[in-house]
Amino acid sequence: MPRRVSDERKRFWRDLVDRQPASGLNIARFCAEAGVSQNAFYVWKKRLLAADPEQQVIKPRLRRRRKKAAAKSLVPVRVIPDVSHRPPTAQAIEIVWPNGVALGVAPGCDTKTLRDVFDLLTSVMSGEMPSC
Repeated sequence: MPRRVSDERKRFWRDLVDRQPASGLNIARFCAEAGVSQNAFYVWKKRLLAADPEQQVIKPRLRRRRKKAAAKSLVPVRVIPDVSHRPPTAQAIEIVWPNGVALGVAPGCDTKTLRDVFDLLTSVMSGEMPSC
């Protein structure tokens, strides 16, 4: 058989439930300052709202839905280095042949291109290949 709740107890909880919104505090903080548990506060709030249909119309319960995760699987990512970024300490190098021909190489230069240009210049300098 369910216990009957005293009118004094109902008045106590009605007073707390009514004061909480006006306090400007969230329920956790309000309950801590009032010295009551949040669980008891929510139980009584629900109980009192169920007993008073007028308050249910005036104060409808807002239901907030949690946003579901957009993707439930991992997406492959490929990291591409930024070759246009040059550190401030990077300096160009210069390769000079005995005959005075110089090749300047900027920081971040493509190694394949550099190898092709170096091989071409070496061939031309040694006379193995006619110049352009």
